[in-house]
Amino acid sequence: MEEKEMKQILRKSLRHAAYMAEEQDRLRQLKVDLESISLGNGMGEGGGGQISDRVGSAVLRRERICKKIEDCEAQIIRHGEEMAEVHQMLFDILTEEERRVMIARYSGDSWEMVRRRVHLSRSSMFRVHNRAMGKLCRYWEARAES
Repeated sequence: MEEKEMKQILRKSLRHAAYMAEEQDRLRQLKVDLESISLGNGMGEGGGGQISDRVGSAVLRRERICKKIEDCEAQIIRHGEEMAEVHQMLFDILTEEERRVMIARYSGDSWEMVRRRVHLSRSSMFRVHNRAMGKLCRYWEARAES
């Protein structure tokens, strides 16, 4: 696997935590919206037992929100699975120092922020990054072959 592809995988996977938080906020809001829908007593305005337009539209709105809730829950699960797979790989094959550099960098920090966070010189930080990237690429290729 090329380094460019691995960088994309890392960047995408390590940002799933932020995506999960967004989806969880969305899920909470959808549940609030669902609870706020009132169906009334179901009697039509004419009293003939027909469902009024208002109740019908509320039922339709509830169905739409329930579908959005299902989709949101599926997204949360997907983000969690993708994030877990990459984190497991990072913990299985990298040293703590390598892991800290990779997580900081591919979670969105600039190189300067990574350097400050891991307390390494610039050249040491890049050596650690390149060593870790090599390990990850070799691991991913071996995993794909088996």
